Amino acid sequence: RDATFSRSDFDLTILDCCKGLSRSIQMGWFDAKTFDLARYEELYDPHNDITQLTPKLYAFRGPTGKGGDHAPPEHFIDFFQEAGV
Repeated sequence: RDATFSRSDFDLTILDCCKGLSRSIQMGWFDAKTFDLARYEELYDPHNDITQLTPKLYAFRGPTGKGGDHAPPEHFIDFFQEAGV
């Protein structure tokens, strides 16, 4: 589900998460031996709030030009260009 406070419109179980992890290992998208925890924590900090889902798919809270606690769209341009997205 997404990070909003609204009611979830689908169920996600621990088994679903384990199957997703297994599939990502089969696809070569995740390797516990090479996982970069520092990079993960850097992306996931509250200012960035980015999670890499696949080699070319990232999820993030989303930019806003309205201020508040979301970064403006310009904040993400360099990151996405460097990531090849």
